[in-house]
Amino acid sequence: MIKSLMANTVTEKDFSYLISSYDVTDGVDVFNYFPLKKQIGSQWKSATNSQEDKKAAPVISRNASIPLGEEPTTEVLRGDIPKIAVKHEMKDDEITEFQAALALAGDDAAARQLVNETLDDHAQRVIRLINNRVTWIALQSMSRGKVELTRANNANGNIVSEQDMDYDMQKHGRYGDAWTSKTTATPISGDFVNAVKDGKGKGRIYKKVWMSADTFATMAATDEVIKLSASFATNLLGAAYIPSVEQVNTALRGRTDLNGLQINIIDEILNVDGENKNPFINNVCLFTEGESLGQSHWFTPADISVRSAAMKAMNSFICVKKWAVEDPLMELTAGIANIIPAFEASQKSMLLDVINETWNEGEA
Repeated sequence: MIKSLMANTVTEKDFSYLISSYDVTDGVDVFNYFPLKKQIGSQWKSATNSQEDKKAAPVISRNASIPLGEEPTTEVLRGDIPKIAVKHEMKDDEITEFQAALALAGDDAAARQLVNETLDDHAQRVIRLINNRVTWIALQSMSRGKVELTRANNANGNIVSEQDMDYDMQKHGRYGDAWTSKTTATPISGDFVNAVKDGKGKGRIYKKVWMSADTFATMAATDEVIKLSASFATNLLGAAYIPSVEQVNTALRGRTDLNGLQINIIDEILNVDGENKNPFINNVCLFTEGESLGQSHWFTPADISVRSAAMKAMNSFICVKKWAVEDPLMELTAGIANIIPAFEASQKSMLLDVINETWNEGEA
């Protein structure tokens, strides 16, 4: 490892200022549901109570001894915080082109601008890739109740864990006909109503139902949803239009048997296993009591405190560092993070497969 080839133009202080200027969580929706929480060690844990908590204390007579209540059933979710890291290479031919452009830049101000733009591009790239993996973990957890790392979906081809991260949460098959049965499916009166009723039986009040954009499109095309979401004018004209999520949510708010249940659409496209697709899998719904689903537990990477030739800077949970190697000549920018978006609300949530009689992750 040698100093960055850009170190003659940009000092480590400049590099630190550049990295600190980013809002690394901006535009990353999962941090709205899994806010950041810093940890000291490499493990996270969270106490949760998945049992009914709506029971009331007894009324007792005067001068009587206070009876002992039931022991609370407290469960602790815990696990290791994984390391997520990626590096960007600027190879010999790219370095040659960069140095030629730098020479043409002439004065110090122009040269500094070119270096800053290059640094900015490389740093933002590794930050984006880390955030994409955090998003993937969160949405896999939400739609599958587990995270499974395989050679196909882990970019470096390695399996870093022999076991899935499984939340062992409640999963259910459809209550009515499959949503793909356009004329007979009952997403609202069948599946939603029964899911809410099931939750109430366990002391849960479901307020949010999460699904992918494709799953909502399937739901919105069913006759029941079109009819229940139609306005008075549309009914009067006898026309039938596929409703928007806002129109469906308006219809849901009008039903007392759904406790104000509202749909949240997850519309993310990531390339994790060679295909551009939504990490929130299709044909499943997640029922939760609210939009707060857990926390993104993180701790500072060891890289930031190790003395080396690399320029290093920390922004929120991500360490960005930059250095060069001589043989073969290469400039490297790395992003490193120790982070896990832990689905702590999993123990009071339910997953519903909307096309299968029993849970099959929405696979036909």
